[in-house]
Amino acid sequence: MPSSPTTLLHAILGGGQVADIVLWRKKKLSAMLVGGVVVIWLLFEAVGYTFVTLLSHFCISLMLLLLAWHKLSTFFNWYYSIIDKISILCLVN
Repeated sequence: MPSSPTTLLHAILGGGQVADIVLWRKKKLSAMLVGGVVVIWLLFEAVGYTFVTLLSHFCISLMLLLLAWHKLSTFFNWYYSIIDKISILCLVN
């Protein structure tokens, strides 16, 4: 049997990393989780974003980052992966 109430609660919560996060034993990870949830709540509730808008902004930012990486890699002679050909197949009924 566990010796203290916190050890008992840790055992009830599963005794793993989830219990450590819930009980704030890993303070940095717990704070990042709470901060991430707050940011997501602010985006969806306070600002009024929808999931599609957020996904679109993420994709646009990713494309901009990849374009900048490609252009800077050719300028500074860095290695980058070359995609020779991208083909999109459209099936028409």
